[in-house]
Amino acid sequence: MICYSLIDGSKSTCNPFNSLVSGDTCQSDMQCHGQLECSNSICKLPNNTMCQSQSECAFQEYCMDGRCYDKQPEGSVCTHGIMCQLGTVCSPISPPNPVVLQVSFCVAVFSKTEGQSCRPSYYSLDGYLPAIDCNIPLVCLHGSCQHPPPRNRPCMIDSDCENYQW
Repeated sequence: MICYSLIDGSKSTCNPFNSLVSGDTCQSDMQCHGQLECSNSICKLPNNTMCQSQSECAFQEYCMDGRCYDKQPEGSVCTHGIMCQLGTVCSPISPPNPVVLQVSFCVAVFSKTEGQSCRPSYYSLDGYLPAIDCNIPLVCLHGSCQHPPPRNRPCMIDSDCENYQW
């Protein structure tokens, strides 16, 4: 925490150092994350500065190739989950195929039905991202929405469970 003193002589306040993201209200550049500057009491990326992380873009924007872009609405083509607006997820329209380029669209979360293509859970630099394109109680198994495998199935060795890998 840092004690921020304002030039106008008003009361100083304790605030976290370097923790505010784009669009947050600020009093000093020291409060803003990364390359953001406090401009007119709002943390903003300076003009002609390339973004390096999501926190340097506004709430409904994403950082890619050093630029902040508007997040895409449902039905838009996407290549990464960060491209889609809140409440949607980047999901494939066809099953995984190593020969054909897979096209994905922003779809509403939990909207896919049994047998439809989906993107399985994966880990990213930001942490674990669960598959949320399949309607509950379906899960994404081997690239399509399916009913979850039975639990507590009897087995003797690990290979007895191979058909039920997530």
